[in-house]
Amino acid sequence: MENGRVGNRVCCSESVNGGHDFYSCNSSESSSADHLVVMVNGILGSAADWQFAAQQFVEMLPDKVFVHRMEFLFYLFSSSGSF
Repeated sequence: MENGRVGNRVCCSESVNGGHDFYSCNSSESSSADHLVVMVNGILGSAADWQFAAQQFVEMLPDKVFVHRMEFLFYLFSSSGSF
């Protein structure tokens, strides 16, 4: 997924850990968001499963939510940091 506009009024950027952040393209709305929604896929799911839901959250509540979609589940890593 590329950074930038992904919906009507929804923008997306890649976060440091490889996940994606969804927020209102209107900077005044995104800066006033007071809720962080973190979406984590299940064991058999993928981060792509949550893209539609993340966009819908932001479109319906642009001034209320900032959505972070995790890229992978950290518990899958061993203590050495590998699969």
